[in-house]
Amino acid sequence: MEAPEELTIPSPDGICKLQVTLVFDTPTLTLYYKERHLVTITLSLPALTFPGRPYLSVDDTTKTHHFAQHDTGLSITPMPPSSFRVRAFTGSDTVTALIPIASDNWYGLGHLMYQHWPLNRARLEHGPFYPFDNGPTGICTLLEPTLYSSHGATIQVDDRSSCLHMAFNGTPRHKLSPDPLWWGTGVANFTRDILPFKDDGNGDGTITLQSRVRYDWQHVQHPWLSDESRPKTPDLVFTLTGSRGLRDACEKGLNDICVAYGPRDEPDSDTLQYPIWSTWARYKADVTQDDVIAFAEEIVKRGLPRSVMGIDDRWSTKYGDFQFDSDKFPDPKGMIDHLHELGFLVTLWITPFADLDSEAVTSAETESFFVKTRNGQIGSFDWWQPTKVAAVDLGNLRARVWFTRRLRILMEEYGVDGFKFDAGEPSFLPEDAEIQDILESPCDYTRAWVRHVVPTARVSEVRAGVRGCQSVPTLFRLFDRFSTWTLQNGLASVLAALLTAGILGYPFCIPDYIGGNAYGDEVPTEELMIRWAQASVAMPALQFSIPPWQFGEKCDRLCQEALKWRERFFWKHISGCIQTAADSYVPICRPMWWLRGPNEIFDQFLIGNDVIVAPVINKGQRKRNVFLSQGFWKKVDLSKGKAVGERLRGPVWLRDISADLHEMPTYLRS
Repeated sequence: MEAPEELTIPSPDGICKLQVTLVFDTPTLTLYYKERHLVTITLSLPALTFPGRPYLSVDDTTKTHHFAQHDTGLSITPMPPSSFRVRAFTGSDTVTALIPIASDNWYGLGHLMYQHWPLNRARLEHGPFYPFDNGPTGICTLLEPTLYSSHGATIQVDDRSSCLHMAFNGTPRHKLSPDPLWWGTGVANFTRDILPFKDDGNGDGTITLQSRVRYDWQHVQHPWLSDESRPKTPDLVFTLTGSRGLRDACEKGLNDICVAYGPRDEPDSDTLQYPIWSTWARYKADVTQDDVIAFAEEIVKRGLPRSVMGIDDRWSTKYGDFQFDSDKFPDPKGMIDHLHELGFLVTLWITPFADLDSEAVTSAETESFFVKTRNGQIGSFDWWQPTKVAAVDLGNLRARVWFTRRLRILMEEYGVDGFKFDAGEPSFLPEDAEIQDILESPCDYTRAWVRHVVPTARVSEVRAGVRGCQSVPTLFRLFDRFSTWTLQNGLASVLAALLTAGILGYPFCIPDYIGGNAYGDEVPTEELMIRWAQASVAMPALQFSIPPWQFGEKCDRLCQEALKWRERFFWKHISGCIQTAADSYVPICRPMWWLRGPNEIFDQFLIGNDVIVAPVINKGQRKRNVFLSQGFWKKVDLSKGKAVGERLRGPVWLRDISADLHEMPTYLRS
């Protein structure tokens, strides 16, 4: 039948409704929770022409409403309890959805180099949406195209929507610079601004979701820019959900993950409770067996808690050949046995790359396991080290079996306990890549890395993630942090990134190294090390590489004291959240709005519902304001591990609370 100009579709539970208005080639979808307006989305379907109403059919079983006209269509399916699945497709070049940011605060999307909280403070430019190592628009290694609004709307985009692009308050097209944003690797990225920029009032005030016929948005240069030979049908798929508020929206989103993938196992308990120690930031690629043993013995001599000693880049002779460099590591089995005797688990650093002259790439038996280009040759590309490499074809089942078998050999022959899985983003593939099992989306490459390779070892961490990776029992590591204070990939960004990961279904997130990575001329100061350690001991897991004693007695003493805070107080509250986090993906560290606190707070957080942690993340700061949520609270004396003093009633702002260098304001529900 001919579609009406307007109709209303109820949700299965009757609480929400979606009003559909068919106006020219820009139909609008307006979501209501009861009678309260949540969000309006305007679709652009260029091939849909009017007058001449589109044809409407309704499936009696699913209640799906199909609107179609020629090669363009829109389908809306009510999903229990309060959701609507929307699919918009066209024979033209793009399908676009525009959502006014309006007065809402928005959260989600994933990790950004400049980790804004809420997202309203950002100007994220239009560009491809798949995991990057410091991407051209600022998107990073862990992505989930889900957005929560402070009014209670949830937008969950299917990351397999063809050639998915997104923007949040991006620059209007007519104001775009003629110079495209670009993605570089390694030190090239140190010459760029840290993106996305802070909103300066010049953004378009709109969230943009777009499916394209190909990756041909010329304002952004990246490895998946395609040519005319691989057109797709623009097909934008997303789900709208209505909720009574922000926390309710988030809990529904996390429940969707649980329904789709089931409860997950928790990571290795030692790696949660005790610090991981790694060689990378201290030694970089020059690490040797002597360095590893000396580092481990220093840790033991100081009586410091420990779980893992991570041997990072570069322990192997060639990238991709899992063979120890005999000059640097003359007795790897003896080294690992000694580390075990000292109380360490041992992990090795692994990537899905191989040097072009490695045995893995040049062997006739295994060269088919690497990604080829359209000319049939193994493709190569740049990464953060100076050599060009090839990528393991993770779409090839035989390649995955070969790769994981070699990991097991390392565990069996040397006693390795697990791995630090680095990279895995689809930005690290050759141009014109031919993956054996054709990917619906670049995100499928990351999915294969995390879901099929990472579970090889019980002790593991990984930095890349997309939808479906939440259920893998590993630690998800924040991208390499700079040794700075700010939201621009410094200490402040650790808090915002941790909270973002948590609301997207990654409760077991490990911050990067305490003090950052000391890249280039940026090295941590004594104060930065202390404040970073204090914040980290209240998080689900933590790791060191740069040793605190390198900065003198005071830094060493206060960092050790922070570790005792974890032992005396924080761990029992973190551990009390672990089972719920594994069963239902509820974050361990929660934003203050979880208990109806101000939406904008990112510099303090909750552990469960009973502990408020207010780290100091500003250089030179010795006092800070703290928000207490509704209920009764007492300040915690972390030196004693218990609440003391007067009973305080929230909600209330506490002003100018003492936060000297040996203090971190913490409050326990009374």
